[in-house]
Amino acid sequence: MAAALASVCLSAATAQALPAPEAHPRGMPEGRAPIVVFFEPGSSEIPNSAQPLANRALAAALKNGEWHVTIEPFVDSTAGEQVEAIAEERARNLVAFFAANGVPEWRVEAGPVRGTRSEDPVIGIDANRVEISFQFDNSAAIAQR
Repeated sequence: MAAALASVCLSAATAQALPAPEAHPRGMPEGRAPIVVFFEPGSSEIPNSAQPLANRALAAALKNGEWHVTIEPFVDSTAGEQVEAIAEERARNLVAFFAANGVPEWRVEAGPVRGTRSEDPVIGIDANRVEISFQFDNSAAIAQR
């Protein structure tokens, strides 16, 4: 995991240089869907191909201290316990990525594993994803003061 974190870590200067979406007072950045990170089947390591997305989410979290970050892993709803454990580890790896790069742990949480329908035509892609979403949290802004 440490190698994966090192490969996607940003310096604070780099994070500030990346554009972050504008905050919306009710939560999600204006007009933005969650940031979706796709993983290799059977792997919980953050893939190199996900670096730009992980960095974009990190930059947004660093720039907007009033946002709470939720990381939700997905699996095929017919998957067994082993696949669910991999999905949970994916979320934990992303939580660790945010923490290692300066986002306080209390602002980032891993949501429960969510199942997708097995009849979904893109289940192979759909089931190997983690969604990173942002919610406006006024208590976070107050705690910073």
